[in-house]
Amino acid sequence: MILDGIRLDYGQYIECPYCRTVQKPLDRHEWKKHVFQDLEPYVCLFENCSFKLFETRREWYEHETTFHGRHFSCRFCSTPNPDMYVTESEMVDHIKLKHAANMTELQIPLLLQACEQRNHTLDTSSCPFCPEWKADSNAETMKGYYRHISTHLQPLALASIPLVIDGLEIINEEETRRSEDLGFEERVAANIQDSSEMTNVMNFVMKPFREIQAKARMVISNLEKSNTGTRSIVALHQTNLALETEGRVALQTIEPLCVNLLHGLGPSFVDALTRKEEVATHRAVIHRSIWDFDYIDPGPSGVDTFITLQKRSNNALLGIMSALQNINAKFEEEKFDSQKLKIIESCFNSGSDSSGSYIHHVALLGGSMLCIHVSNSGEIHISHLTPDDATGGFSNDMTWDFEKIDAIQRSIRVPTTEFSIEIDGLWHGWMTTSHTTSISFIAKCVSVFYSYSGVVSLVFYVLHRTRWVRYWDRNKGSTSNNR
Repeated sequence: MILDGIRLDYGQYIECPYCRTVQKPLDRHEWKKHVFQDLEPYVCLFENCSFKLFETRREWYEHETTFHGRHFSCRFCSTPNPDMYVTESEMVDHIKLKHAANMTELQIPLLLQACEQRNHTLDTSSCPFCPEWKADSNAETMKGYYRHISTHLQPLALASIPLVIDGLEIINEEETRRSEDLGFEERVAANIQDSSEMTNVMNFVMKPFREIQAKARMVISNLEKSNTGTRSIVALHQTNLALETEGRVALQTIEPLCVNLLHGLGPSFVDALTRKEEVATHRAVIHRSIWDFDYIDPGPSGVDTFITLQKRSNNALLGIMSALQNINAKFEEEKFDSQKLKIIESCFNSGSDSSGSYIHHVALLGGSMLCIHVSNSGEIHISHLTPDDATGGFSNDMTWDFEKIDAIQRSIRVPTTEFSIEIDGLWHGWMTTSHTTSISFIAKCVSVFYSYSGVVSLVFYVLHRTRWVRYWDRNKGSTSNNR
């Protein structure tokens, strides 16, 4: 900035030309943050919304995707066109008023998942402000599109308020910076040269956007050990992923956990698993790079299991499952939910197990997947799934019974009292991409099996090249002794 011909550098006191308060920005980021907090440049794109302006892009994005990005329609009312509810609290009030006799308080979160509806998604193929936006097919397209739109809203806010300090000139010193920077914003503002163009831009800004992709929600959560004596299949599980340090794996303390259905982010399952970023969900951070797995989050004690809910309110539960299976495929989030169900169904071919399908961990192998899953009967399996073009989901190429998984070995054997897997061999056509990630996945398999069966041996060996390596001793902790 230049005031009366004198350059003003960061770290100096200046009267803000927009709010007339004295500021001392230490750097460009701090100055930009102050200006936009004062101007509130981000405008809610839905009509008749009482929350019109937002200081930060994060607040604006969350408002657009959560407050306006969904509605609730009761799936259990007999009327052909049930009422729609904007907020979760309105839907809860309706459930308690109309359906309290058929369900318990603990079932309401599950019912909300079934009643939630997604609005239309936003067309990201082009930007109405400029030709610079290039849409692609990755999972960040929607978020990136909102970020791009924000670079147009920011200069509009700057242009809408005249400078109040005589002699002050704000110059563009960073012409080559990326589109988020003020240099780009000032160029955009300079390109809006006449009132008619400004009117067209503002008309677009005030048009309601269709909903963008919201954070994926758990379909079923807070399922804990039964308080009615029914044996829970979620009695024990590992709380954390196996640690990978110099090729060695240490398994963490086992404690009671609840089991969530497979969940993730992104318009498709494969996109969700291949995204290389950290996403905060519930109480865990999921690393969505190749060979990583979903955490199994703990739930509050005393909450019924899925099995118990099925026995208590079978009709209501069947209605929920039916509603989840009939999700409208024309919306991206609904496509994602439908695909999750197809994955679950592909792992469980038996009708008796279909209502108790729990997927614990998933590994991506090119276009295929490996799923560790447990049925209501307590059986543990690992399945190899491949894309099915006919159904749009996944087909089950092969499922191994976990109790018989040592049959996969092809050569050297260790004593039968010890659990062993040959990772250098092939499992139905796929091979691990690296030794370390192989160990991580196998160790997770072992932990799941031990948690549910209690019969896994004390020592865990893995065949590495030509020798067996001991990676885990339940009595001694992590080891790396050769055999």
